[in-house]
Amino acid sequence: MKIHTSDHPKPVNAPGAVKTGATQSKQIVSEELAAAWPAHCAAMSIKDFSEWIGIGRSTFYNIVNAGELRPKKIGRKTVILRSDALRWLENLPSANRSDGGAS
Repeated sequence: MKIHTSDHPKPVNAPGAVKTGATQSKQIVSEELAAAWPAHCAAMSIKDFSEWIGIGRSTFYNIVNAGELRPKKIGRKTVILRSDALRWLENLPSANRSDGGAS
């Protein structure tokens, strides 16, 4: 299993990427992020994952502590599996909110 730890992935600017329906927008954003994941890597380090998704380490740990994402250990290294990351993305709430609340 190849773990991505160099050539840091470029974060995808997901907010406002698509102005269509919520489901289609969520699917397109997920597809863009999936395409940005280095194809040869089955997992990423916390640092690389955070940069890929465009969040800080504190936000990453908040997501983990909320039980939304489950990192794995390979020896002393903590990694996020591609399959887990994509599943987490698919389960995120839609950016378009019908209740008028802030996003």
